[in-house]
Amino acid sequence: MIFNESIVVVEPSWVDDRGTMRPDYANPVSSTVVDGCSVQPGASSEDLQNRTQNTIRWNIFVRRIVPVSDHAAVRIGGTDYAMSGSAAYWKSPSGAVSNTALNVVDWEG
Repeated sequence: MIFNESIVVVEPSWVDDRGTMRPDYANPVSSTVVDGCSVQPGASSEDLQNRTQNTIRWNIFVRRIVPVSDHAAVRIGGTDYAMSGSAAYWKSPSGAVSNTALNVVDWEG
């Protein structure tokens, strides 16, 4: 079965960092386990010349509507990934085939 993975959606609290509000993932507002996900590797184009950084992307599909903010972190296998754009929602008129799609990214190096 392809929709057999779980993720955790971490919605951060916000703290004032010398006059600038920034997300605080260490003290989240909520951490929600979302079961029934399909986590697939994503693709990206990168400049491979003088490369010192590796970009890791995942595409996540959920067979229901799951609210996820643009600032949420998505935890996959213990690693937190940043949202790459906004969550995409497909709402079925009957609700039988509603879906959520998330694109997440992390960097190494």
